[in-house]
Amino acid sequence: MGTICADNPRLNARLDQAVVQPCRVVVDSAGRLRPDALLFTVEGPVLVVTNGANDQTQHYFDSRTEQIHLPDSSGKIDLEGLLLELGRRGCNDVLVEAGATLVGEFVTRNLVDEYLIYLSPDILGTKSRGMFDASDITKLDEKIELEIIATKQLGVLEEGDHVVVKGGDVGARFLLVAARPLNEPIARYGPFVMNTKIEIEEAINDFSSGFF
Repeated sequence: MGTICADNPRLNARLDQAVVQPCRVVVDSAGRLRPDALLFTVEGPVLVVTNGANDQTQHYFDSRTEQIHLPDSSGKIDLEGLLLELGRRGCNDVLVEAGATLVGEFVTRNLVDEYLIYLSPDILGTKSRGMFDASDITKLDEKIELEIIATKQLGVLEEGDHVVVKGGDVGARFLLVAARPLNEPIARYGPFVMNTKIEIEEAINDFSSGFF
């Protein structure tokens, strides 16, 4: 729910062809979802899952929105029960698009079958936002061991490099971004890219203050 509050995403499939929109599941234990969220502006069913402590029927969601209560013994949302419920509804694949808190719950409860991780060659400090909120894992012998199935690298071409694409009988689709160098100074810090270190510091201050 924190992702919806922060980014207000539509959570729909956006393709240049006809597509059946997936069921969008909102895990909202605090009752923060509102009817004016952008996910209600596009087609597709919506399932709102709460722990029952904050009944949201007062918000009068539209007719394609269903609300269910799945509390666990600790008062949180029963994520294991949610996955079982989605399985009963015919959902064989569940993409978890969320922040560190909810993702951390899925990780620490061993509910993740596959990770798709995009990495950039940058290092952030200990006060930055982590990938998972898994504060219970503090020792090496408590680690969650994974197996790397495949890796792919997004390439950056220099002047004189060439791209050859072979699509075969079925064709191919790819994204190629090209631009001329600006020959300006570049300062990087995590996701921030500016011209100077001072601009980076200003951007971080704005981000920390909620103005970015």
